[in-house]
Amino acid sequence: MPQPSTLLAPEPGYSPIVGSLVGLRAIDDAWLVEQFELPWRKQPATNLWAWYHVGEDELNHRGQIRWLASRLPSRAAATPS
Repeated sequence: MPQPSTLLAPEPGYSPIVGSLVGLRAIDDAWLVEQFELPWRKQPATNLWAWYHVGEDELNHRGQIRWLASRLPSRAAATPS
């Protein structure tokens, strides 16, 4: 089975969100269903499966960061009078 496509290093001023949207618009359905092997999975994965899980993982970590940040003391409380 083919290996996942390699990604190029971002250029200066690259925006991951805009870059991802532009990149995803440029691909076709055949690329999305392309299969490849992962050592920890018993069945082949597809590029669609991989992109879904990248997005899911990103959202999970953003939630964790927001949750932790909401529990930090404010700068005003931490600054002595």
